[in-house]
Amino acid sequence: LIFIQTNSLEQELKDNLSLKYISVNKQLIPFGLKIYIQKRIPVAYGEMTIDGRTIKGFVDANGIFVPKEFISPNSYFNFSLTIFGWRESSSDELAKILKMNNKFDIEIDEINISQGGFISLQEKNLNTVLLGFDSKHLDTQLKFLVEMKTQLKNLDIFEEIESLDLTDPLNPKIKVFKP
Repeated sequence: LIFIQTNSLEQELKDNLSLKYISVNKQLIPFGLKIYIQKRIPVAYGEMTIDGRTIKGFVDANGIFVPKEFISPNSYFNFSLTIFGWRESSSDELAKILKMNNKFDIEIDEINISQGGFISLQEKNLNTVLLGFDSKHLDTQLKFLVEMKTQLKNLDIFEEIESLDLTDPLNPKIKVFKP
């Protein structure tokens, strides 16, 4: 028991089992280890590509990918949100998008991340929403998205919108269907 390195054991279990939290404590009386585990709760279906291979799984509220094999086979999830092209470098951005999606009147069906890191959304009423590569503007872009959806909802013109381009938050563009 003395030779067990709890920190490295915790990190190995966290990485290999995709756990949110784990604590391993040595206990002398009674002799043994106490292990506390908190699993990740999926909020979206996700796919990532590694070496041309698609890996299916889930994404939690923190934007962390959980491979399908780490979820109990008895679990049933019916997600309205799908994330394609998940990448570890996009976890923080995904967490912000997922938080905004749950908090406001935004209904994102799909998040796409290209190999180069370009993020686009499919929103129920606004159709395609382009966010782009630059994550330093994401907070501003998401505020604009909420504000623009509210204003457009008040004008009742959703049927005419093809896409919303927020790649340059100082110059947002709305593309409408032309009859």
